[in-house]
Amino acid sequence: MKQKEKILASGCLLGERVRYDAQVLKITDERIFRWAKEKRFIPICPECMGGLWVPRDPCEIEQGKTAQDVLDGKARILTQNGNDCTDDYLFGVQACVNMAKRHHVRLALLKQRSPACATQYVHDGHFNGQVVAGKGVLALALERERILTFDETQLDQLENQLTD
Repeated sequence: MKQKEKILASGCLLGERVRYDAQVLKITDERIFRWAKEKRFIPICPECMGGLWVPRDPCEIEQGKTAQDVLDGKARILTQNGNDCTDDYLFGVQACVNMAKRHHVRLALLKQRSPACATQYVHDGHFNGQVVAGKGVLALALERERILTFDETQLDQLENQLTD
């Protein structure tokens, strides 16, 4: 039997307790269950893979900065109290990119609004729930490797990209 195409996926979207607040997301889309049953997912969490604990303080990219700035060493990822978690994020991002390469992944399903995983909108750095158009550092790093990134609101688009 031919192996199904793999999808790198944020563990929190698969029901893993890896979110900053240790909450488990409620999974409702049947495609997630089907793809899991087909063993398509390679679960990742850049924060946990970078050494951050669960639960942990929420983090955001510095106000007025972007994921590109973080990757270029011109911005930080901070907690609301100003603790710098940039190195943890960058280490986890590199681990995720390496995993994607090792498994020849070309598709990723990532959690929206995360400073690591956001594909469309990211928190604005004020810790007030507001978002701005932008990407997380993992999403940007994966796209640099020509891996297509999608979030949980883009399952139709992801499904259309599957080759089998």
